[in-house]
Amino acid sequence: MTARQISTTAGHRLRLAAAVVVSLALSAPAFADEADDAAAAVKAWLDALASNDAAAVTAVLAPEFQVQRSDGRGFTREDYLAGGRTRQVKPPVARDLIATEADGVLVVRYVMEVEQVADGRTIVGAAPRLTVFRKVDGRWLVVAHAAYPAAR
Repeated sequence: MTARQISTTAGHRLRLAAAVVVSLALSAPAFADEADDAAAAVKAWLDALASNDAAAVTAVLAPEFQVQRSDGRGFTREDYLAGGRTRQVKPPVARDLIATEADGVLVVRYVMEVEQVADGRTIVGAAPRLTVFRKVDGRWLVVAHAAYPAAR
């Protein structure tokens, strides 16, 4: 390899590295927007749950909503609103959010600190969750929610 070839290769690597840095810098706002969307969507969902108010919960549910409970039971939107909801003792708090978003769909997995009553049992602990949202008229509506057992 000649000196000219070495400098061309080094120059190519430098240009490639610069392109990667610029690309990452330009995509950073998209990641920030996605994280902001996820935090806002989950907060609206948890605020509705914390209200223990059917009208507030109804307002954040998409018509096709389904939930899968940690015990294997599932509910449609109508079943959930008619009696499938848990009663929140304390407002739930989300942490460790991981989100992906594409084409108006937002998928968020997170850990929810819960103190709630389900089927007459009080449940307290850190409970993994997976919630899917769909953007409708600028608002994120809950399409699906999967609840996993709280760690004891």
